[in-house]
Amino acid sequence: MFKIIRTIISIRSLFIGIILSLIVIIIIIFGPIFYNVDPIYLDQKNILIPPFTSIDHIFGTDHLGRDIFARLIHGGKITLFIAWSSALGGALVGTIFGIVSGFYGKFVDNIIMRLIESIMTFPFIIIALLLASLFVPGVTTLIIVFIIVGSPVFAKVIRGVAIAIKNEEYILAARSLGSNDFRIMFFHLLPNIFPQILIITTLQISRIIFAEAGLSFIGVGVQPPYPSWGSMLADGRTYMAVSWWLPFLPGLALVLTILGANFLGDGLQELLDPKRKSKIIIN
Repeated sequence: MFKIIRTIISIRSLFIGIILSLIVIIIIIFGPIFYNVDPIYLDQKNILIPPFTSIDHIFGTDHLGRDIFARLIHGGKITLFIAWSSALGGALVGTIFGIVSGFYGKFVDNIIMRLIESIMTFPFIIIALLLASLFVPGVTTLIIVFIIVGSPVFAKVIRGVAIAIKNEEYILAARSLGSNDFRIMFFHLLPNIFPQILIITTLQISRIIFAEAGLSFIGVGVQPPYPSWGSMLADGRTYMAVSWWLPFLPGLALVLTILGANFLGDGLQELLDPKRKSKIIIN
């Protein structure tokens, strides 16, 4: 009975995550086709228009007359591009370091793990803020920063999995048949580690979205005139008392996107993580 309940919960989490993520992605991809409004155009005649009061501006305008819905759509494109690029880049770098570290062990493992642990000693957002402030702010800088601070998470987990399975019979059989280290690591170990990579990548996306919004909020992330949900929150806080929609709408977009990624990651973890599966069977 407990196994059935856990399975239902995992499927429900996965379903909610897929629905929320699809809603956000569909709006961002197809929104400009049906709502072709310039997100940086300044309409001085229509400033601080409330949502649903104008046909030309569905979600209203900000203090400079810029269309809120258009900025949400284009800001979402930038945010998701940064999040996916950074998560995939971090997965690539972290997977390589994690597999090499776990496979070889000893001296190689010590060097890689000391580097990884030194990065993980500090909070994610603190290192991201430090690195972002050292370089020219922008999308490229954010992606590089998030790859650097995100890859240790992949490396740490994948190293542990690689250590656990590198002495399995099929690995020893591949070695006895003459397979070199590269082939064993990336053609035999990697396919068995892929579920963990998928889970971490999904959860990392929500983490990066939150971090990008925080950096853009304080001015070291996406730079004007390009829209960002974080910078929209920063602009809207000044007018919160008279124009509630300015901080509320980008905040709602952030919450829905992060919730979707978290639910998706939790659902995948319940379904794909062998440790959790074993606990379910035992119970």
